[in-house]
Amino acid sequence: MNLDNIDEKLEELAELFFIAEKADRRLGIIAHDLEALTHDLILHRKIMHKEHQDVVKLEKMSKYMLFVKILGDREHELERERQEYLQSVLEYNAIAHEIELLQYEKEILTKKIKDKVELKKQRDYYLKIKEQKILYNNKDHNGVIKKLNGEIQRLNLLKREIKEAVDAVDSTDHYLKRSIHYLKSMDNFGAYAIEGMTFSKKKLLNKAINNAIQVKVQIKKLDKELDDIYHKYELPSMYKYDAFIDAFHHSLITDWVLKNKLKSAVMSLQSGREQLQRILATLNHDATKSAEKLEVLTEEKRMYVLNS
Repeated sequence: MNLDNIDEKLEELAELFFIAEKADRRLGIIAHDLEALTHDLILHRKIMHKEHQDVVKLEKMSKYMLFVKILGDREHELERERQEYLQSVLEYNAIAHEIELLQYEKEILTKKIKDKVELKKQRDYYLKIKEQKILYNNKDHNGVIKKLNGEIQRLNLLKREIKEAVDAVDSTDHYLKRSIHYLKSMDNFGAYAIEGMTFSKKKLLNKAINNAIQVKVQIKKLDKELDDIYHKYELPSMYKYDAFIDAFHHSLITDWVLKNKLKSAVMSLQSGREQLQRILATLNHDATKSAEKLEVLTEEKRMYVLNS
């Protein structure tokens, strides 16, 4: 396939894609309108039911009430209630009909949205073919496209590294949260030696020690992921937890020191979690910036290839 045929195909796909995008925007408006109309329909259903009950109530008025109440007044009131009920029915039906029309339009447009995905695949396929032909045959455009590809590749790699770092932050925070829970649960320890502990306290201690190992592993993993992005991003405050567990495990401290260390370790871990939240905010900010830049560069390259 020569470049002329590819350009014709790309123009055809661009037109179809434009129509699909208009359908996408229209679907957003329809979704908003359907939500509002559904709310109105529920409200008018209640009004219609009330008006119907008023009519039924007047029609079933007893003979005794007919004599007590002037017949003309009753008939006049009944006619008014019937008119109000009829009006509420008409309003309800109008809203229901509008919803039905929007639902029908939504079904048609939804098919166009599905087509949009396939159209994008075809468009990208023909763009790739054209790009390869340009890279092979046109030295003037070769350097520009290669430079754009290099930057796009770098941003995609950064996107992946940020995701891995975010996953590491979430995992580390999970273990830190559990660490705080275990340490706070030990706050009422009274025995000086490991041997004097109850079974439940020993079990809790073992959980805390095992969790400390997981914290250490996660911190090292997080250090590596952050280093891939920012280079030498250290988390010193979190390492204090390991030292505390080692001292506690070997029963090298007295009870009053234990409680002091316990409080210090909990505060250290809480500080670590706060630090993680700041890291996460930085990662999310950088992820947004890189995603926006990637989108701009991808579109810039698409337009460059399209117009070359």
